[in-house]
Amino acid sequence: MTVRMWQGAGTAILNGGWTRRGRPRGHDVLEAAADKRTEATSNDADALLHEAVKIQEHLAAQDTVLDALVSKLQAKAG
Repeated sequence: MTVRMWQGAGTAILNGGWTRRGRPRGHDVLEAAADKRTEATSNDADALLHEAVKIQEHLAAQDTVLDALVSKLQAKAG
């Protein structure tokens, strides 16, 4: 059995498995992992938005070319 000795609310605990804030060390590890996941998700969303903008620009350029071709075909037919 491990005895934990408190020096006061939110201060050091004399057990190596606890932080100075009175939380288990595992919580800090989980918090850091969650922060990394949040940053990765944000980076993924930014990359997807960038790709969506590029696709829209490409489609707009295709529309311009297709409109020109349709105009030429209509001029020949009419």
